[in-house]
Amino acid sequence: MDDAPFRAAYERDATNRAKQAWDEYAKWIRTFYEGKAFPPVPGWTKRERDILAALPDAARPQAARLLDELGRRMAAEWAKDNAVRKVSTGDLQAWGSALEKAARGDADGARTIAQLETQLAELAKRGA
Repeated sequence: MDDAPFRAAYERDATNRAKQAWDEYAKWIRTFYEGKAFPPVPGWTKRERDILAALPDAARPQAARLLDELGRRMAAEWAKDNAVRKVSTGDLQAWGSALEKAARGDADGARTIAQLETQLAELAKRGA
């Protein structure tokens, strides 16, 4: 994983830097992508792979690009100190479930792409 985009996001947020060291922030970024063994929580890497596998080949390139962008933006915000962040663990769970539901049986990928765009718009609305 390339830390550069996350380092840049960390440096831009002085409020979070005052509350959280880079090492702590980076640890939460890794947790976001890798998940946890106990309690078992799938990371974004697995979720992304599962969603792409459920889509038809023609939809995968656009979905992969949107999933990558969504993951980076969610991780960058969720990894912040709880008092600062604009994305909660509950948000991640709800959005992950919505994406999995959209991808299930999505014959042309349109439902999944729309869900990804909705979630990116929600992040933008929150300033994340």
